[in-house]
Amino acid sequence: MRLARLGTLLLLLLPACADFAGPDTRSDDGGAGADAAGPGFSDGGVPLGDEDPLFSGTCYDGYDNDDDGLFDCADDACGRDAVCCVGSSTCCAPATTFAFSIPAACSDGEVMTCAGLDPAVRAFGAVAPTFEAGGLVPQGGVSYGGVALGDSVDPRGENVTLAATVVVPTGRCTDCIDAAGIGFFEAVPGVGERAAVRLGVLLNGSRQEAQILVADRPIAAVPLTEGSHMLRIELTIDGRATLSGLDGEIHELGDLDLPGALIPVIFGRTDNRAGEPAVHVSDATLGRSQCDVPSALERSTALLPASSGTWRPTDLGRVAVTETGPAETPRTRLVFAHAGELLSVGPNGIGELVGESGPPDFVLAPPTGYERIEDPFLLEDSGQLVVYFAAERMDGKRELWRAVGGGGRTLTFSTPEMVSVPSEVASIDGPTVWMDGGVPGRWRMIARVDIGEGGRLAALLSTDGGAHFEWANGDLESSIVHAPATDDVFAPDRDEVAEPALVVVGDTWRLYYAGRRGQRWSIGLLLSTDGNVWRSMGAVLEGDGDGFDGLGVRSPAPWVEGGSVGLWFVGTDGSADAVGMAGPAGTVGE
Repeated sequence: MRLARLGTLLLLLLPACADFAGPDTRSDDGGAGADAAGPGFSDGGVPLGDEDPLFSGTCYDGYDNDDDGLFDCADDACGRDAVCCVGSSTCCAPATTFAFSIPAACSDGEVMTCAGLDPAVRAFGAVAPTFEAGGLVPQGGVSYGGVALGDSVDPRGENVTLAATVVVPTGRCTDCIDAAGIGFFEAVPGVGERAAVRLGVLLNGSRQEAQILVADRPIAAVPLTEGSHMLRIELTIDGRATLSGLDGEIHELGDLDLPGALIPVIFGRTDNRAGEPAVHVSDATLGRSQCDVPSALERSTALLPASSGTWRPTDLGRVAVTETGPAETPRTRLVFAHAGELLSVGPNGIGELVGESGPPDFVLAPPTGYERIEDPFLLEDSGQLVVYFAAERMDGKRELWRAVGGGGRTLTFSTPEMVSVPSEVASIDGPTVWMDGGVPGRWRMIARVDIGEGGRLAALLSTDGGAHFEWANGDLESSIVHAPATDDVFAPDRDEVAEPALVVVGDTWRLYYAGRRGQRWSIGLLLSTDGNVWRSMGAVLEGDGDGFDGLGVRSPAPWVEGGSVGLWFVGTDGSADAVGMAGPAGTVGE
């Protein structure tokens, strides 16, 4: 079997026997096919084992540690490292499968009149698709007809395989339109709407050729042969599309820039026949394998300010998310900085963020002698909420403070107290704080610190329950987690880093942060297994060019629910700021 080259769309050549969907489990130490699909660098070079607890850090330190020519996550020994698996097409969940077959009782007639058909199947086309001779004939009339196989898939966050048996019969018509295949639409066309193929394989009996379609145009064609064709399209999260079954070759496509929602379809066009057999689809399967891709996010519309209210922000700062009230009946609340104070809101019945009586509720004012409060962060300690924040002095420098809430996880706080940090710190803000579970009183923090050389994200450590912090690794330089990428003119965090927020998901520590290049903010992500060595994933959320967050996003507040990470964030359109939420496909949506 050969591999076909398709001009500039060729991404790479793969052996014909490769399982393009990737393994169902993570690669073993030394196993072949270790991942290099994710951004950044990573390598290890020695077997991953308990005898070297810091080994995983060498999987993303930028060096070829064993001199084998493989860097970082590309090294075989890093195949099952938890951080290397994030963003990898080879570390995805086992696939779930949807099968389309023709019920025995529905050998003829319109598809949607078949009582035994799976309810997930939806027909489209001006002329309804039909069952004939044990197969689906697309019909369609003036445009494509066919069926959609369930809901949309997200090729950014899941590996997708669509396969079907398409039969090209003998004795078919010569002067009619007769074509059938499989592919992906951006939307199921309504009545009178024209169907548009984003990616597909079409066996076109009218033209006597098998076609590959991209953006509704044929980009390649081979002579059509009669008989059964096992068509297969595989999409992986690293942007590749692999097509087979046309001609005994495997066709690789890249740079397709597929959107986050595609509808898998059986489609084609059948028109002007006089009773001859038609090209038809006898069966199809859809496989979906969810992957851990932090950038595969959909976003909401603006949730704060609420469109149903009259309150509008004038100076919107960082957002923090927590749960209040009894554990049996928790309530999600957002605390945010606004005009120098801390306010709070929560979701109402229609998804907007509002205070108890509509406008946001007051939480905390600046300590005496300080201008304003910025950058709140909340954590729970023994049934009480603790809020850390930056208090801004008259000279613009910021110091770290905290206040403890009452029992029952209320947002009523005691008098704030200053938090001690290393004496060389001139300004500190953006704290994210957590308790090191193994040692009582041991708290850890990552914050933006400035000793007069610009702000950098650094790790600090407390041994007295979060009142006094020192450098986590003895001094500032050894404790730096991330700094602006000043030597990379295109880096999204070239000019500034701020507002770190940590969440632990499974075996990975995920540090979201705001990064600025020029006037535009985006949200970046760092990954680690222990907080000692971090892998940069680059920007995972940016301004989308339209809407409330068209010009930038900042202030990430991660929230884990059902094993998925969502992000509350602040977006701007250049004239006003608003709070929105982003999450995996199917969890948020506009």
